[in-house]
Amino acid sequence: MLLISGCVNKSQKQKYIPPATSVVDKQFNFHIVDSALWRSAQPNSESLKRMKHFGLKTVINLRGDSVTNEWERELADSLNLNYYNFPLDSHKEQNSDEINLILKIINQKKNQPVLTHCLGGKDRTGLITALYELKRGNKTLSEIHKEMLMYGYDEDKFPKIYEFVKKWTNGLIK
Repeated sequence: MLLISGCVNKSQKQKYIPPATSVVDKQFNFHIVDSALWRSAQPNSESLKRMKHFGLKTVINLRGDSVTNEWERELADSLNLNYYNFPLDSHKEQNSDEINLILKIINQKKNQPVLTHCLGGKDRTGLITALYELKRGNKTLSEIHKEMLMYGYDEDKFPKIYEFVKKWTNGLIK
């Protein structure tokens, strides 16, 4: 008789499989952080309508305003969603006043739940999510960093994002 036991090679990395959600089946990189904050890549009109159906109140576009995304503002207006544009640049250190304003919008009960998004939902969106979670005090910097990487943050391409998070954590930026 041959007995086979389930052994796992600890040197192998486990593949992350994001949780399924009924809010948006087709929205790329969509995750519910908590009851106040949702995060994703650039949503399409179908996704925004579905999110509204599930209670979305506010959209924060971290890509900034442009002619190519005017449809998003118009759709948000037609759905009675609050809509904000903050053109964050992944290659530069962020403006702390602007970051504080984004966090203030997210933390206002009347705006919740809030969807933050950029193009891929990884770097700029990861920054805002990280700072939101750090401000709430629920996770350590190490946990936040792992989560950023898990959701696709490209640290090699955009090192200033995590540098900002570290400075924020150490009180060098307020």
